[in-house]
Amino acid sequence: MEVKNFDEYKPRERRDLIPIFNLQAGDNPVVLLENKFVEVKRHFHEGQAVVCVPNCSLCKKGIPVRRAFFFYVFDEVENKIKILRVGRQVMDNLYVLRKKFQKINHFNIVKVGQKLQTKYIILPLEPYWVEIDQKKKEKLESIEEVVARIYHFSSEIIEEERRNKRFRLKGGKMKKRITLKNPDEKEVYEVWHYCPICFAVFSHSQGDFNTLKYSECCVKNLKTLPIEIKEITIEIEKEEK
Repeated sequence: MEVKNFDEYKPRERRDLIPIFNLQAGDNPVVLLENKFVEVKRHFHEGQAVVCVPNCSLCKKGIPVRRAFFFYVFDEVENKIKILRVGRQVMDNLYVLRKKFQKINHFNIVKVGQKLQTKYIILPLEPYWVEIDQKKKEKLESIEEVVARIYHFSSEIIEEERRNKRFRLKGGKMKKRITLKNPDEKEVYEVWHYCPICFAVFSHSQGDFNTLKYSECCVKNLKTLPIEIKEITIEIEKEEK
């Protein structure tokens, strides 16, 4: 606890929140802003999406994993930069077009049907390559950090999973430092929590604890820190077998 004068108070800097792009029925012309994406594995259980983590109890129960892919796009209808979240159907179609055309970032994502009958058709748009103002792109947070904040876990873990290089090193041991950040940015609660095994982080909210109960390693190894600690660094070491 810290006592201060009102004159010492400094308001928190507000981030410009990038909206999630909800694809509308019909045409959705977009421009890809960068050549990378973040993949998040999720289970749908009891009416909610639960992030798949190491030693996941839902995997052991045989509940299917679904993949969500996040990346930055420029929405040509609203003239705004947004985050597009899509499934494997859209990603497979983008892959085919990017293989066919040597240089392309301009697409029309056509959404047809509803609910379980929804389908997506990806069409190339001319010009196939659209330049985006570099200044706009420089102001963007990394897509890894944005997705980490959405799902309340370390962005380093997302990046390692995306590159599929987690704990891989031929011969001997690997040391790596992972920084875990307090997910409760508004400091609503007095404490926050982290798992030293899978490096997930949780605020003290009921929503985070609903996610927590599906991970055996987090339940058994959960650590608690006061809200004043903004981040911690953990050094991990794993021997390659």
